[in-house]
Amino acid sequence: MNEKQNNWKKRLSSVIYGLLYPAFLGNMVYDLILSKRSLSTDDFIFPDFYTCLIIAIFSVVDYMHLNGDMNDNVPVDRRSVAYILVDAIMPFVFFCAFVSIKEERYNVGVSSIAIIPLLLLLYKWRNKPSRKFFVFYSFGSLTIGAILILVETSLAKQGLLLFVGVSMLIYFIYIACIYPKKPLEFDKHFIKEEEKDY
Repeated sequence: MNEKQNNWKKRLSSVIYGLLYPAFLGNMVYDLILSKRSLSTDDFIFPDFYTCLIIAIFSVVDYMHLNGDMNDNVPVDRRSVAYILVDAIMPFVFFCAFVSIKEERYNVGVSSIAIIPLLLLLYKWRNKPSRKFFVFYSFGSLTIGAILILVETSLAKQGLLLFVGVSMLIYFIYIACIYPKKPLEFDKHFIKEEEKDY
């Protein structure tokens, strides 16, 4: 039974990182290229294009960490259903945010970006050194997201560009500066010592 479960986990992981992330990212990049080439300077909507560009970069940062760092330290047989679900949901959330902003459905775009740290908190919950960081990151993201939903659309568009950029920067700082220290060590020791699934 465990072998069958592990085989399914491997298949799902391959689909998520070999198909979903590249497909959605490719679609976003292609869309950005077409948008840039087809819009004149007069028609060009300043915040939306750059917000979508940052979302695409944000998804690359997420892919680097979840596929690069986490997959190296959390073997397939140690991944829980929740772990795999968050893996599968993340590319859809990024793509939903991208499409929503492109279609000027800003509340959906804001909501999608705001819940990313919360999903990462669920993903990182068992990594104790990371937990406090993601609790504050989630609280701040959800609070700012709620404020942006309540403000006027023209202000929300400008605020959303800043919101997405800062959120991505915070996540990148975690990956580059915080994770390689105590959180990484915890993941390595957890895998060696813990008998339950991650």
